[in-house]
Amino acid sequence: MVYIREAHPADSPRAAGKWSKVNEPETLEKRIEVAQQCADELDLGIPVAVDDMDDTAAKTYDGYPDRLYIVTRDGKVAYNGAKGPRGFKPDEMVKRLEEILAE
Repeated sequence: MVYIREAHPADSPRAAGKWSKVNEPETLEKRIEVAQQCADELDLGIPVAVDDMDDTAAKTYDGYPDRLYIVTRDGKVAYNGAKGPRGFKPDEMVKRLEEILAE
């Protein structure tokens, strides 16, 4: 998982009411802190990378506000889902994961 900038930060006119719990981090250190808090609260159990303050990963992978990708161990994109959350197709992603694991 890569934590990118907030889609609906609490300090934004686009805040999502009670769902917006954090302000947009203004430093990389704060972004890391918020990402860790998110991982802890969701009990993810997977590594979480944090995008830089220039939003390089989000821009490179067109990941804003969210997107599902599978990147193989050798760094190749094996699955590129549509923009979420409406474009999420978890069954399609699971099928691709199963194919990769079977290889």
